[in-house]
Amino acid sequence: MIQSLGAELLESLEEASAATHLIATDGESIFRRTPKLMICICKTPNILSVEWLEKSSIKQQLLDTDDFLLLDNESAEKAYNFSM
Repeated sequence: MIQSLGAELLESLEEASAATHLIATDGESIFRRTPKLMICICKTPNILSVEWLEKSSIKQQLLDTDDFLLLDNESAEKAYNFSM
């Protein structure tokens, strides 16, 4: 699915800092905290649900990420009790 969209799956921790998008859910749990997630949070604002990948695959193009973000400033501030 990923390759059909012209994207690349980064499997190692060493590659994580090159990520432009991160699928942070496996479709069952909402948010899995992993070492890759911790690295990618510092590198990209595109922390997404798996739904973004599935719908992009159906459309055969990378969709806008806004509707699929797992972390946006407002909800993250509320959930983790901080202010940007």
